[in-house]
Amino acid sequence: MDAVRRGNVITKQAAKILFLLSFLLLILTLSNGFVNTEASSFSARVKDEAYERILSFENTLRDIDETQTIEVGDSFSYNLSDAAKGYIVVRSETENEIGCTLDCGDVRFTYLSLPSGETLLPVSMGSGKYTLKVVRLIAGTSYEVLDRVEFDVEFEDEMIPFLIPSYMVPYNANSSFIHQAAKLCDSASKEKTAEKICKWVFSNIKYDYDKSEIIERDEIKLSDSMPDTEKIYEEGKGICLDKAALAAAMLRSVGIPTQIVFGNFEGAWHAWLSTCVKEGEWLLLDPTTGQIGEADTYIPEMKY
Repeated sequence: MDAVRRGNVITKQAAKILFLLSFLLLILTLSNGFVNTEASSFSARVKDEAYERILSFENTLRDIDETQTIEVGDSFSYNLSDAAKGYIVVRSETENEIGCTLDCGDVRFTYLSLPSGETLLPVSMGSGKYTLKVVRLIAGTSYEVLDRVEFDVEFEDEMIPFLIPSYMVPYNANSSFIHQAAKLCDSASKEKTAEKICKWVFSNIKYDYDKSEIIERDEIKLSDSMPDTEKIYEEGKGICLDKAALAAAMLRSVGIPTQIVFGNFEGAWHAWLSTCVKEGEWLLLDPTTGQIGEADTYIPEMKY
């Protein structure tokens, strides 16, 4: 009888333990479901805000004051009316024949080989006096000046140029990677979101050694080497500039100011990112090497 009684006690204790374990498992499942639902809700909200931001920009672009468009010859024009919104609109009817230089102080951005169609050139050197030159390429990097204009820019927010699409950071409301960017957003901080997007590009976009060799042999036109972020995302490959441009587009689309940085990395030309994660605080991100945070091996020369 004692053995039977002891057996019943053990069975009851085991049942209690099993019940408690089942209850804990249920709590954990519900908790995990709540966290996943909350994360999904946050991601959806970020995506909606991203689309709203991009569509607002595209509407602004459609409403540009065309009376301010300046024609240069029969095949090129520019419009400065939205310069304080972070961009200049240029239109070319030729391919790789006419370009621009844009100066502010001691800094110059050079676009010697622009594609046909409409291009957004960033006005990203802060408030001040700018000089735009329209040029025709003669040979190598030599060019003749077709037109020259000076204009003043006063930004309400110096971050504006780093939150919109541009020549080197193209994206729009139809870009398929915006959804992926929203999924990677972390409600904890912009810094964590920036790190996640950098790591995602580092892990999922392979380095395109074939394209790198073609560029080194000068077998590709300059404008054709400019990043096509949608193609990079879909094909899953690119050189350092491509990976930086895709990560920058993803970060800008979710409202995180991001610059593409050109400079020297371990003795070679390289492109990486500088992202504003807090007011006055910029974080180095390299989606090619996976580096996050400052390192002495990165020597910046120009920020775009």
